[in-house]
Amino acid sequence: MNGYMISIVGIFMIFLYSLLILLVFYLLGRLLRRWLPRWRWVLLTLLSPLVLALLSLPWLEEAWISWHFNKACED
Repeated sequence: MNGYMISIVGIFMIFLYSLLILLVFYLLGRLLRRWLPRWRWVLLTLLSPLVLALLSLPWLEEAWISWHFNKACED
């Protein structure tokens, strides 16, 4: 059992999580277009690293779980 293992269910859950994060970011951009049209791109640019971090969290968790599972199954 060497290597990185991820199931179809895990990929589907990460897809749903990513879709939700991107939808919230998109809706925030739409709201900012109405309320703060001049500052919209500045705020979205400042929030982009947060969005990228949130999108990477499930992949990091899967890698962490896989690494610990492989370590536990070495016996």
